[in-house]
Amino acid sequence: MRLRKKKLPAALWAVLVLALSATLVLAAYYGKGNFKDVFVNRKHSFSSDVLSSVSRFEEADKNVVRPQGMAAKSISFYNYDRSTGEYNDFDVTFSVYAWLDKDDTGRAYTISYGTTTGKTVNSTTHDTPIFTATLKGKKASELAITVQFNANANEDLTTFPKLLMVAVPDTPRYMASRMLGACIVPSRSEGFHVDCGFEKTEGNVDIEDYAAFIYGISMVGEPPKNGVLRVLWRSDRLTLMEHNDFKARNVENPTDGFDKYIYIPQETDYYGRLSFMRVQGIEDEKNNPWKNNSYNWTDLESFVKWQQLP
Repeated sequence: MRLRKKKLPAALWAVLVLALSATLVLAAYYGKGNFKDVFVNRKHSFSSDVLSSVSRFEEADKNVVRPQGMAAKSISFYNYDRSTGEYNDFDVTFSVYAWLDKDDTGRAYTISYGTTTGKTVNSTTHDTPIFTATLKGKKASELAITVQFNANANEDLTTFPKLLMVAVPDTPRYMASRMLGACIVPSRSEGFHVDCGFEKTEGNVDIEDYAAFIYGISMVGEPPKNGVLRVLWRSDRLTLMEHNDFKARNVENPTDGFDKYIYIPQETDYYGRLSFMRVQGIEDEKNNPWKNNSYNWTDLESFVKWQQLP
């Protein structure tokens, strides 16, 4: 008795051929025709010494970087794994987008690389890249750009807008998912930064439950020599409680409502708290700014601000 070889149904052959064709088409589309780049070559490097991995533009503000504000900040991009030295066998072309978190300050930053100079960033839009560059393959390639914050020694860097930056690989197209991004915050010292804000219980807490408010101040890193932190507040909204042991000073000719301030020396790894109360002693109750629960937590934050001074 002869055994007959089983044959695959014609429909299954058609599915297999279709799947193989689709694979080859995808390789050609995403890898510019280079099947090896997509499916064989495991060295798909695109990295930076400042920017970190993001999945979309809106995530750039999660990677906070605080370079020295008075000097230029250099940012490098690489086509190789910096831990192993393995580099891509192919060119990587990428576009860099940069924008400000606010454009009402009149500030403009300048970005340069190679022979390209004077690219100005002064708006909150990022519709088009500020430049496009290529990291050459088959060798370890690097591209360095320079960011100028255009600050002088006497300016308060806390008023400067944040610079948001995202780098997106254009070719090979399958590399587009390897986006890099960062939020660059100018500060006086490379390793020093300050964070301030009101403390409240987690969750949806009614501001009416609070008679006094705690304002936390933290400093991390090595501070600049003789640097001070100036905390200002509106005395028509808040009163600094006496137990803070700080002497409130008057701002000369205030124009924005912030008429009181204190100085705090900048220190290494400092954490302190200020206590504020709602303004008291309003003779005419109808003029009490806190009447009828008129403020929320966002309003409260706007009643206090801080500045780093050299």
